[in-house]
Amino acid sequence: MVYQPSPGLVIRSTGCRGTGGGWLWYLAPLFEADVDDTARVILCPNTLGYNSSPNRMIEMFETDGHFRTYQLERDPSLSANCNVLLALLHTQNIPVYSSQIYKVTIFLCDHWWMADGRTTDKRNLSYLCPSLLLVEAFVDLLVHVERGEIPEIESKGLR
Repeated sequence: MVYQPSPGLVIRSTGCRGTGGGWLWYLAPLFEADVDDTARVILCPNTLGYNSSPNRMIEMFETDGHFRTYQLERDPSLSANCNVLLALLHTQNIPVYSSQIYKVTIFLCDHWWMADGRTTDKRNLSYLCPSLLLVEAFVDLLVHVERGEIPEIESKGLR
């Protein structure tokens, strides 16, 4: 069942706007866009049944091995990449983003494996928040893998 908002509530999404401006650029025009907020704002309308494209997020933040939190990032963020995976898994055409989903999944698996128990993240003091995001993202991932919606994972598998 898709949530039907009241006629007064219209959600429109166009991706990251302008240069340096993020989804909420009109609220904080002097702040740099980051992938955490962008991914969550893509996720919300998609969860409500609207189509919100992650294309601009991918263009702005994708790297060879993960998604940057912001343009001049030094160290990758586990929670930011969990949010990216969740956003990609809730798009209306998941197979289109199969290579990005695979990339983020490999990054998250490697990060989790190297953590050896206590998952840490530069944006959270407690290990519980990134652990919760990781479990949430992996559960959603497994649902889509079971449905056969992510060809990249089916063809390459996971290490």
